[in-house]
Amino acid sequence: YFFNVFYDWKEAKLDLRVKVGKFLANDFGARYEISRYFSSGLRITLWYTQTNGHDKVNGQTYYDKGIAFTMPLDFLSTRSSRGTWGYGMSAWLRDVGASSFTGQELYYMLNDNRK
Repeated sequence: YFFNVFYDWKEAKLDLRVKVGKFLANDFGARYEISRYFSSGLRITLWYTQTNGHDKVNGQTYYDKGIAFTMPLDFLSTRSSRGTWGYGMSAWLRDVGASSFTGQELYYMLNDNRK
């Protein structure tokens, strides 16, 4: 189970999120995300995950970190669409801080429709 906290800082066009709980590798910790969104629909996200996982990379404990972006599909089309395409990447593909994708989260579903 996870405990999620979201904050939409409208003046700076930033979404802040903290996700605390037990991840797939049975590690407990928190994932911190900061997203910058633009009026065009583009969103750029940075994340950092710190858990009690025991993965080692180059002799040091690994904490997941990365960057992602999401862009609206109507950018490439002549018709309006609410669809998006996204891509994310991190330095290493490790088990630390991994969670399963179960669909779009309720917060983003409601918040994106209000903008």
